[in-house]
Amino acid sequence: MSYVVIANIAIGTVLSAIAIQYLLKAQFVKPEQLRLNKPRLRTAASIIASAAGGGLALFMLQNPRTTEPIVLFNAFMQVLPVSIAEVLVCWVLIDSSFESLAKNINKGRIVSFIVGANAASVLFGVYHYAHSPSFNQTSMVLFLMLPSVATGVTKGLNCWLSFEVPSSTIGFL
Repeated sequence: MSYVVIANIAIGTVLSAIAIQYLLKAQFVKPEQLRLNKPRLRTAASIIASAAGGGLALFMLQNPRTTEPIVLFNAFMQVLPVSIAEVLVCWVLIDSSFESLAKNINKGRIVSFIVGANAASVLFGVYHYAHSPSFNQTSMVLFLMLPSVATGVTKGLNCWLSFEVPSSTIGFL
């Protein structure tokens, strides 16, 4: 429990949010990079709902060990704080920072986008080596990096909800 509170909620979520706020105020990162522009915020509810539905369908297609609601809720709630921290650190903070760094050294928009997405995906994979077995094995790390690449390329919560959380819940069970 203390790991979840200290590592995921305090460091991964709160400190990442503070760092993101600082980068936005310093104008190193633009709100558009974080997908915080108004048209996207208006459609966030529909994106989240469709992604959650897709994630649930993907979860059920993977033939989970149990579909007992209380067990699934428990597993999901243990995976959620970790996943929120992963998204904030990897795809919001690291991705946008590397994208801005690439832009600042006169790389094009597309190259900067690719640099940010790749940096986030690679560091997401490296981060999993600090996990417990089976999440720290190379085959699992590479498997987990697949949705990571999709999330980095689309920079969207829909990929995270559709792939990351259901896959993590299955792995946890």
